[in-house]
Amino acid sequence: MSVYILWFMIYSFGGWLWELVFNRVVNKIWRFHGYLTLPLLPIYGFSALGILVLAQPYIHNPVALFLAAALIVSLIEYSTSLVLEKVFRLKLWDYSDWPMNIKGRISIFSTLGFGFMGLALVYVLQPMVGQLTGLLPGLAAAIIAYGLLAIFILDYISSTASITRLRLDKKKIVGPINELQYKAGTSIAKLKRSRRKLRKAFDGWYNFNIRRLRKAYPRAITLSFKKRK
Repeated sequence: MSVYILWFMIYSFGGWLWELVFNRVVNKIWRFHGYLTLPLLPIYGFSALGILVLAQPYIHNPVALFLAAALIVSLIEYSTSLVLEKVFRLKLWDYSDWPMNIKGRISIFSTLGFGFMGLALVYVLQPMVGQLTGLLPGLAAAIIAYGLLAIFILDYISSTASITRLRLDKKKIVGPINELQYKAGTSIAKLKRSRRKLRKAFDGWYNFNIRRLRKAYPRAITLSFKKRK
C-alpha cells in the first residue's frame, strides 16, 4: 500500500508538471492547474494506478495496452467530470469544441492521447519509478507515504471547504478579487470579537484558494442547481 501511495503522489505531481509545461509551450503562459493547493493533479495519479493495475494482462501486447489505457483513463476523466458537475456544479474542462466528444467531458483526441501516454507510462516511466521507490526501506516508505497522504487529505478538505463556501458562484470565480475581499471583510466585521481572529484566518485561506482556482481554471464555468419539485 505504501508503494501504491508513493506512485500515486509521483504521478499526480508529474501530471501537474506536465500541464504546467504544456501550457507554457502551447499557450505561452504559466498556469498552475489543480483543484488542490499542492502541486498535484490526482486524476493523473488515479489514471496511472488504474493502468498499472488493470492493464497488467496486456503489458506484453502494445496494441491491447494502448486500447486498455485509452479506455481506463477516459472512464476516469468522464466520471470525474460528471461528479464535479453533479456534486459541485462545476465544469473545469470542456471538449465541446473538439470533434467527436461526449458531452464535452471526453473526446476522441484526448482518448487517443491517453493511449499513447499509457504506453509511455508502462514501458518508460514505471520501470524507473518502480526502481526508485524500491530503494526505500519498508519503514521509510511507509512514513513518507502516509505522511504525504495525510497532507493530501488535509489539502483536499481545505480546497473542498472553499469550493463549498463559494457555492460555485460563477460571478465570484471570474469576477474581481477585490469584490471577494470586500465581501469577506464585511462578513468578518459582523462576527463577535471572540471569533474574529479565527474567522479572519479562515477567510484568508479561503480567499487564497479562490484566487488559486481562478488562475488555475480561468475558463471554468458553473452550472445552476435544479429546483426540486
